[in-house]
Amino acid sequence: MLDSDAEVPQEVLAEYEKLLKRSYTENFDDLYKTDLLKVIGKDGYGSHIVLLIPCFIVAAGADPEKTLRYAILTLDPIVKENYVLILCETHTNWLTDAVYAYAKQWYDTLPRKYKKNLKNLYLVHSGFLSKTLLTIVTPFISPKFWKKVEYIEKLEDLFLKLNIKASKYLKYFPYIVQRNEEVMLGGQPISPFGADLEILCQRFGKKYLHFKHIPSILIDFLTHLKKPEIINTKDLFNLQADAATLYGIVGDIEYGEPTTDFNNIPSLVCSFKLFLNTQKHGLLGKDAFSRLHYLKSTSASDKVIKLNLSKLYEKLSQGIKQCVLCLLHFFKTISEHASENNMTILALSKIFAPTFFRSKTPNAIFTECISLANKCMQMIIQNPDILMNPENKSDESKSDESKSEECKDENNKINNESDEDSNESYSSKESSSKPSSLDQTSEYSSSILSDKVIKKKVSIKKSTSKRLSFDHSIKSEKSGDSKNSFLSEKTDEQDDSYEDSEKEEEGKKSKKENLKKEPSSDN
Repeated sequence: MLDSDAEVPQEVLAEYEKLLKRSYTENFDDLYKTDLLKVIGKDGYGSHIVLLIPCFIVAAGADPEKTLRYAILTLDPIVKENYVLILCETHTNWLTDAVYAYAKQWYDTLPRKYKKNLKNLYLVHSGFLSKTLLTIVTPFISPKFWKKVEYIEKLEDLFLKLNIKASKYLKYFPYIVQRNEEVMLGGQPISPFGADLEILCQRFGKKYLHFKHIPSILIDFLTHLKKPEIINTKDLFNLQADAATLYGIVGDIEYGEPTTDFNNIPSLVCSFKLFLNTQKHGLLGKDAFSRLHYLKSTSASDKVIKLNLSKLYEKLSQGIKQCVLCLLHFFKTISEHASENNMTILALSKIFAPTFFRSKTPNAIFTECISLANKCMQMIIQNPDILMNPENKSDESKSDESKSEECKDENNKINNESDEDSNESYSSKESSSKPSSLDQTSEYSSSILSDKVIKKKVSIKKSTSKRLSFDHSIKSEKSGDSKNSFLSEKTDEQDDSYEDSEKEEEGKKSKKENLKKEPSSDN
């Protein structure tokens, strides 16, 4: 009887420990890349969430014992605590040998802690056959275990049961599960071909390399295209597939078939290009074509082109940004094998330029921009980081630094000129003996020192005008000009001396007149 409280025989525990030790040294990369078994987090009540999708057992191509060891290695760290198991029965036939053997052997080998700490078993998208089989074995299932089993028809109900956010956990359910639910509910199922790339990132985004939200279908394409036997194929992206073969692989991808054959290179290449070209517009956004046409009409420089490409990238949503960078790095990797596949950066640019700059509706003007589109593609394939850090920003900073250095040189020249003027005024100040002139020169020099940083040119003009007036006052004092001395403020003594000089001149004139009159009187 399937009883969670029943003790497991010692030989079963010994077998479990043996399988666990063996799993530590085994490579499970082929199983880890599938969606067979994942621990996706914790629910709103603190229990670990384990997601099991049996339909990927056949897709993994591994024997039941290896998948069992993979399950033991994955679950052993968490089964000591409470956990819930989500069993998605999408496209699962329990009558097949692989699925039945996997389920039976796994359950028989698991120790008691696996069964005791299991809080709930959610059967998602259960078919008529699975419900019938479960009903038949009901007498062999303990009531305690039966209370843990719940049927779930919609993922929305599952998220409510677990008290988790759909926006965070929906991406863990692969395309085949989400599509099957849409079909069961009578809705229009989503298709990888033609669906907006941002929606694919949100619903099916997975971690790939250093990118966090890449659609699973795009990961499948890139993973297979990077295989050594495929990446070195001559004229890789110029290959063509016949209609029947292409129709077959596209149908399998749309259906979500786990056993899709990606080993046919021409059909793989054509379906990859079809996936990219079925987007509503170019990958750089709806404004990519209009911006490209504007750059063509204005004969923009490389610096301006890079700046505009960066602006187009900044307008994209977060998911599309990651997809664009992921594709550009992929193309760069392809170009590194150009000696084998003839896919140089120029060749890749000619093939995929319309993919990035295509307008939403066909436009005959695009033919005028083909050369510029190819040039832009070469730029971003050679250096994808241009989109995030365009070189023009560094150029602008360099130009700003040069301008600041020029300004510093000009300021130094102005400072030197002002210092020379202050020295000249200081020398002329020493030649003067009047305290008033000393005060004027000291005020002048202090004004220069205070204003030479803010208003250099104005201070120089003021200094020259003040120096001229100062020199003129010195010359007038040396020549003894009374009229120049009259420009200063008058004192009472200066007024008296001026009146005495006038009286002396009148006395001299009267004496001369008397001398002229004396000889005439003698005659």
